[in-house]
Amino acid sequence: MTSDFDSRRRVFDIRQRTPPRLRHPSPLAGRGWGWGSDNIFSDLFAIQNPTADLEFTDIEVETIANTFHPHQILKHSAATKAALLAEQANADNFRNAYWLHFSCHGYFNFNSPLESGLQLADTLISPIPADLEPSRLLKIPDDAAINLEKCLTLEDIFNLSFPNCRLVTLSACESGLVDSRNTSDEYIGLPSGFIRAGAANIVSSLWTVDDFSTAILMMRFYENLQTLTPNVPCALNQTQKWLRQVSQEDLILWIDSKTEMDAKHKWKIRKRLEQNYLPEQLPFKEPCFWAGFCAIGE
Repeated sequence: MTSDFDSRRRVFDIRQRTPPRLRHPSPLAGRGWGWGSDNIFSDLFAIQNPTADLEFTDIEVETIANTFHPHQILKHSAATKAALLAEQANADNFRNAYWLHFSCHGYFNFNSPLESGLQLADTLISPIPADLEPSRLLKIPDDAAINLEKCLTLEDIFNLSFPNCRLVTLSACESGLVDSRNTSDEYIGLPSGFIRAGAANIVSSLWTVDDFSTAILMMRFYENLQTLTPNVPCALNQTQKWLRQVSQEDLILWIDSKTEMDAKHKWKIRKRLEQNYLPEQLPFKEPCFWAGFCAIGE
C-alpha cells in the first residue's frame, strides 16, 4: 500500500487559466565551506507552511531549525509578504541570513515567468470579486484565486539582495522550473532570481513534489550537510541515494534517533510509515519521490 501524494503545488495548470532577532552577520570573506571556519550552521531564516495545509511541512521546518542557532521562523498566518519585507526586524534578518528555507506552495507561470513565485499567507481569494484586476490573480479550482500581489514573486526576488546567503532551499513544487521557450542564453526562474540576488547555492524542484517524502528528504539533506559534507550538490546527491534505498524499518530507526525532533512529530511520521508500508518495503524508491530536487550554484 502506498501513501497519498500530498502536493506542495497550489496550481495545477497555470498555462490555461517579532521573534528574537538574529545577529547581523558580517560580510563573508569569500564563501568558504571548510570545517575549519566558524560555525557556518547559524542564522537560518525559514518560511513555514504559510497556507497551513501541508501536513508534514511543520515537522520539516521545526526539525531543521533546531540544528541552527540562531534561527527565525515565520509560521503559518504570520508568514505574510508584509511581515517578510515591510517589518524592519524581519526584513533585516531575511536579507542577512546565511540560510533561507521556504517550505510552502510554489508555482511557475509559463505565460509570465516574472509572476512565478512562492505562496505566502493571506493570498487566497474565494470567491473572486468581479472588480479585481485579473492580471494580478492566479485562478485555481472552486472559484478561487491566488493574489499575486501577496506572493513572493520572481519580480520581487530580482529586487532583493542576499549578500551572506550560503543556500536558499525552495522546498516547494515547481520552484526550479525555467522559461524554456526563452531564446536567450539566460534562463528565467526562481533559482536565477536568487542567484542574481547573491545567494551562493539554490536547491529547488522540477515538478509537483509529495509533502511527506519531501519532509523526509529535506531533514536528511540538512543532516548530511552538517555531518557528511557542506558541499550542497554532494549532500543532496547522498540524500537522494539514501531515500530511494531506505526501508520502512530503517526509516523508523532513523527518525527515532533524531534528538532534534519533537516526540509528537516522531510519532506522526512513524504512524504514517507503519500504516502504509511493511518493514522491508522501500517507501520512496520511485523517482517521483527523490529525483525532483536539484542543486545549482557554486
